[in-house]
Amino acid sequence: MATTPHVAERLRAEVLVHCGPDAPPTYEQVRGMKYMRAVINETLRLFPPVPLNIRESRAEACALPHPDATYTEEEDSRALYMPGSTTIIYLPLLFQRNKALWGPDADEFDPERWLDPARVARFVANPSMFAAFSAGPRICIGQNYAYNEASYFLVRLLQRFDGFTLASEVQPEGSLPPPEWKQRKGRQSKEKIWPSAAMTLYAKVGS
Repeated sequence: MATTPHVAERLRAEVLVHCGPDAPPTYEQVRGMKYMRAVINETLRLFPPVPLNIRESRAEACALPHPDATYTEEEDSRALYMPGSTTIIYLPLLFQRNKALWGPDADEFDPERWLDPARVARFVANPSMFAAFSAGPRICIGQNYAYNEASYFLVRLLQRFDGFTLASEVQPEGSLPPPEWKQRKGRQSKEKIWPSAAMTLYAKVGS
């Protein structure tokens, strides 16, 4: 919110309309705040809590489907053979920023992509392109709890404050992105903090 003040302003306006300036939000009020959910989803898209995950294929070998739109026609489009019991690493941090899936503005923080019907249709047609909580039968059982907790925190925060500023000049040494990131493509050229990952994604706080 410090780097996108227009988002913070609109989000605070929604909070005040639905919850007022003082009262804790109810479950129904949280469900009614569509822009709130869009902001949270967009944050989870660019900064998934689990940036990479690991699964193992079934015991029987199989052939994976043909490559999706992330591959051009010139590239190899043959099906990929998958041996049985094979470890697979997949990275939500990468495919949730993939321009072939999310459009040319995939590196931009834009909650509107979760409200615009045409852009939402792209996700509905391919729900696995957003896996902040994983997907399928092993999707995170705490998904709704996490949404409600984040929404509650944001409501109470925005009831108290109407603006936020990122003071880079007082950030601890080692918490700022390396200077060479400014010359790179993608999100690295835009970052104001230094994202890193152990088991989950976090922001470095200094060396």
